[in-house]
Amino acid sequence: MNKLVGCISVFNEAELIEQCLRSTLRVADEVIVVDGPYADYPHDSCSSTDGTLETVGKLMGETGKPITLVTKNSAWLSQMEKRNAYVKLVDEGDLMLVIDGDQQPLLLSGARDRIRVSDAIGFLPEKVQQGPKGALNIRLGNPRIVRKCCGVHYALNHYTLLDRDGRIIYFPPYRLEAMYDCFKILDSHNFKDGERSQANVEYYERRIERSNGVEKFVCEGCQTFFSLSIGDIVKCPSCGKNGGAAYPEELLVA
Repeated sequence: MNKLVGCISVFNEAELIEQCLRSTLRVADEVIVVDGPYADYPHDSCSSTDGTLETVGKLMGETGKPITLVTKNSAWLSQMEKRNAYVKLVDEGDLMLVIDGDQQPLLLSGARDRIRVSDAIGFLPEKVQQGPKGALNIRLGNPRIVRKCCGVHYALNHYTLLDRDGRIIYFPPYRLEAMYDCFKILDSHNFKDGERSQANVEYYERRIERSNGVEKFVCEGCQTFFSLSIGDIVKCPSCGKNGGAAYPEELLVA
């Protein structure tokens, strides 16, 4: 049977990473943790310095499931390169459970059986966001369970998936299958300090523009905004930059 692999992106998540890892290990067969900042994200070091790596190392010795830690000697060139680091390490046919270091996956009754038999490339679960006073706010999330197919990779942003030919497979608001009744994500990012939260807002606002519900992508080469649909080949109409596979070569795997 194909595995369910937890794929976790982290950078200075010491306050929340243990909860994230333990909850992910309860539902996944193994976990890949990718650490480090993006080149254009505020950072003083190319790896976490707040105890995140030490916590991951501790759990690597305590749990009975495999945990792989991936680091890099330099900052990741982009969020897509960082996410493609775990895509590269997942075996073809296995399912990737995509989680950030401040989140916890919640699989309810019947979720595991439905996930494993599905041929869909992506699921869009409900996202349960915990507010500053503990209130829960339900909203849509990004593709969180993705079957690793030959050549599948992220491009343009952290939720757009392309096939080996550079054609768009999946991005919101489109979805191939939803599992709102059995798969949710607890998002605790509101517990982060104000400076970190502001850095996140500024980073994401630079990368995507929304107008009348239509998403426009920004070219990393010339900063041109353009729209795309499912099945389109990703290519900037201004400079011609395309969205070919971007698996990083320089990985340090523990």
